[in-house]
Amino acid sequence: DSAHREDEPLLGDKERQAVNMLVELFERRSTVSFYEGEPLKALSTLVYSDIYHLQLSAATAFSEISEIDTRPVSREALEPILYLLQSPHIDVQHGASAALGNLA
Repeated sequence: DSAHREDEPLLGDKERQAVNMLVELFERRSTVSFYEGEPLKALSTLVYSDIYHLQLSAATAFSEISEIDTRPVSREALEPILYLLQSPHIDVQHGASAALGNLA
């Protein structure tokens, strides 16, 4: 309903661009490295957003990516996952924890 939608925060341009990029990248995820470059930058945009659903999406994405791509990653790739562990939302923490477990 429209009253509920009014309570949801609006996406900024940077967040909207990151979401659109990630949707395209996930369609070809088997050939994309999400732990560096533009894919990591797009995921990080969601991680550091104030919008809960974007943080949850990032945590879920890291969890799913790390199930497939388990190679050692840089500190730069781990920092957003570690940040998500500090979320007040348990489901965000769970996704980040799963990603770290997969990468360990």
